[in-house]
Amino acid sequence: MLHVLDGNQEGGLVLPAEHAQAIVTLCIGEPHERLWDQMCRSSWLAYAARHGYDVVLITAPLDHSAQAASRAPIWQKCLVLDQPWARQYERIVWLDADIIISSHARDIVGTVPDPALIGVCASGAQLSRAELHVYLERCHDVSIRPDQVEQLWEMHVGNQFSQAGIPPGEATMFNTGVLVLSPPHHATLLRGIYERGDPDNALFEQPALSHAISLHGLHAPLSARFNWSMHEALMLRFTSPPAPPLSRQQVQELLSLVVDEMHKAYFVHFCGCLPLLNTLAELRSTQPVREPMTV
Repeated sequence: MLHVLDGNQEGGLVLPAEHAQAIVTLCIGEPHERLWDQMCRSSWLAYAARHGYDVVLITAPLDHSAQAASRAPIWQKCLVLDQPWARQYERIVWLDADIIISSHARDIVGTVPDPALIGVCASGAQLSRAELHVYLERCHDVSIRPDQVEQLWEMHVGNQFSQAGIPPGEATMFNTGVLVLSPPHHATLLRGIYERGDPDNALFEQPALSHAISLHGLHAPLSARFNWSMHEALMLRFTSPPAPPLSRQQVQELLSLVVDEMHKAYFVHFCGCLPLLNTLAELRSTQPVREPMTV
């Protein structure tokens, strides 16, 4: 069942839940809602039907304060577990709204049996050491010796924490676009992160949430297949990823890449490459192309 929360519901709303677990996301603004509807909706609902989830789409802010207005809406994922309707679920799977789910994806909650822990992938977990080497060279446009890879990755992650005002070296950076959560266990922790009022940064809530998960020893490792970064796949496939306007050949190369990655992954995350997801949506609306979310 799909529940759309558009802000017109009363604060004490309790959804007519069909299942003990739910997939939840936030889509604020008509362009984001339209993109999710075009590219993600069908794969999410099919997955939910296979594995027994409700799907909750939040299309209005949960917080209208000045603090909320000063930061990107994605910070409000930290408020989801504290909502009255969320408390009826035993487990909540948070997914960012730029994720497509493969038809062969396994049940994610089943891989995190302890509800006291938070299921999450470490940033970069899908990359082998050799792939990480290539990725860092292309991200930073430098040549790196093989024995420098780990050191540069630590610097790369440490800089991300520093930009968010968090001392580097204290925590693992997780990709918080996919989270397996429990309202009774994690609502207070996430609300505390939100209410601390950290300023916005390039990775939004991710450094603060990663720091908290590490600090409290809450990490339950998810397979990287549950949070497969299309950005990393692009950086490995292309020396210089194609940028609009795209030639016909470039479009076909990108479509081929997406289909290949969908075969590998359970959840394909388009973080850092939203233009590619928009390109796929435009193609679907203008011409008959193979739908990558159905492979």
